[in-house]
Amino acid sequence: ILVTVQNSPFPKVEKKGKQWSFVLSRRGKHLSLLWLKEGKELLGEAVPLDDSIPDEPSMVRIYRQYVEKVRQMGLSVKLARTQPLSGSTFVGSQVCRSCHPKAYEQWKSTAHARAFDTLKKKGQEKNPECLACHTVGYSFVTGFVSEDLTPLKKHVGCESCHGPGSAHLAKPGRDYGKVGKVQCLRCHTRENSPRRFQELQRMTRLNLLRDYPHLWHGK
Repeated sequence: ILVTVQNSPFPKVEKKGKQWSFVLSRRGKHLSLLWLKEGKELLGEAVPLDDSIPDEPSMVRIYRQYVEKVRQMGLSVKLARTQPLSGSTFVGSQVCRSCHPKAYEQWKSTAHARAFDTLKKKGQEKNPECLACHTVGYSFVTGFVSEDLTPLKKHVGCESCHGPGSAHLAKPGRDYGKVGKVQCLRCHTRENSPRRFQELQRMTRLNLLRDYPHLWHGK
């Protein structure tokens, strides 16, 4: 049995002759299994560590120590606004509300408008790996920094899907902010959002009104 680690979100289980090879995923989100079928045939499989598998207390302690260390080091603030933007900048969803009040109220009713709260419930609001998909523009200039410094840019806001809005604000037009499955797949990846990822992969073209009516807020 050969066990290795690779920089990939997905594991591999392979059999070559009498040798089994387990390639572990980079974030340990899968459990590699090896068992005997009817006491004769050796089988292997990698299964996701979802809610059906209870947490191992010792691993929970180690992970919590890691999260606390990231918090104490202040990495989320240090890594914020490190990537440049060309042209438009982020303005925050509150600014969009003045011209798009109905769309704003529709957004407020969705899980996107509470995305940052889900991080807080899990103690992950200081984790840079999570902030990019739970805030507006994290890691980019003018994007989210922290709940205290940029409270209007927390959650998955208008610009998370439609892009930086300052240029559109200065010169409104219909060519801004078109949304397709590409935008959704930035965060709804196979690793982080497997159910939604599978839904999006089956679509040839995203139609919010048809596919996700709870997110659709007009043209």
